[in-house]
Formats: sequence, structure tokens, C-alpha cells
Amino acid sequence: MGFVPIRMDEFIKLHRKSNPGERPDEFISLLRRSVADARQGARCHCGAPIWAIGSAVVGNACFTCITGEADPSSDYEIDEVLKGGGGETLVAQGFVDDQSSKVFRLRRGHKTSKPNPKMQA
Repeated sequence: MGFVPIRMDEFIKLHRKSNPGERPDEFISLLRRSVADARQGARCHCGAPIWAIGSAVVGNACFTCITGEADPSSDYEIDEVLKGGGGETLVAQGFVDDQSSKVFRLRRGHKTSKPNPKMQA
């Protein structure tokens, strides 16, 4: 299964609610840039398409390299990325640090799992 599509404005609202101390203008700029990169076919260092939402925070990388998880079926991705130009839902194995695995828990009912020791540096 692939990502859960979400409109950019809806995701920004969720992000603001979950991150009230962040500067919204900076995040919006980063998100727009990562969406544009994804639509232009940007790739993670592992070769997989980037995850625009995650890339807005940690830099251009795929879902697996950011989260350490292989299945994005309960994670959001901006709908315009999924509609074309970089909308592949394939992910590749990669590495994740403890901080980036906690950043993207806006999924419905998701509990953060323990970091996989094999994914730690």
C-alpha cells in the first residue's frame, strides 16, 4: 500500500497544531521546496523517490531512510506529489536516527516504535 494523500494546506494545519513552537513560514517554504523537488523526480541517496513531507524537515530522502520503516500505508504524503512527477510509492532500506523517526508521527493512531538497533549508526 502507498501513502495516505493529504492536501498541502491540510498537512500544514496538522503540522502547526503538532509543532506550535516552530516558525510556520519557514516550514511552509521547506515543504514547498521538497514538493517541487519530488515532483521533478528527486531521489534519495539510496535511489528511491524522496518523501516530500519528511524531506521538508530532514532534507531530501525517501520514507525508509527517514523513518526506518518500509510501509508508508498510514503516513501522509502531499497529494500533488502522488498525482504525478515523482509519485512512486516504492521505498528502499536505509538508516534512520532516533530524532527523525519521531518527527513524523502525525499518522492516525500511530505509536512510535522503538528504534531498530540495526538501523542505528
